[in-house]
Amino acid sequence: ASNLYIIGGGGLVAEFEKLGFCCHGGPTEDEERFSEDSFKALAEEVAATRFDGVVVGWDTAITYYKITKSALVFQLHPQCFFYATNDDPADRVGRLAGKEAL
Repeated sequence: ASNLYIIGGGGLVAEFEKLGFCCHGGPTEDEERFSEDSFKALAEEVAATRFDGVVVGWDTAITYYKITKSALVFQLHPQCFFYATNDDPADRVGRLAGKEAL
């Protein structure tokens, strides 16, 4: 199965898993933090998995860890595709940043 790094909620992960994708990230990383010292280990972890794409959806628990990990995926696996679930720069309320703000 293709390996995806997901920035988004459990519903997004579940939908891609139904399609046969192996999903990494999602809400399992909501509490992840890292220090400058642990950056090398994170880079090694990302390098050890062949990622095929990064998918970004609604994520109210977005962290610098998730942004950094997705950047590493692109740096270490330049063949990866990027998919955003929609192109809304903000939600319907109008001011809460959406995923396109990234």
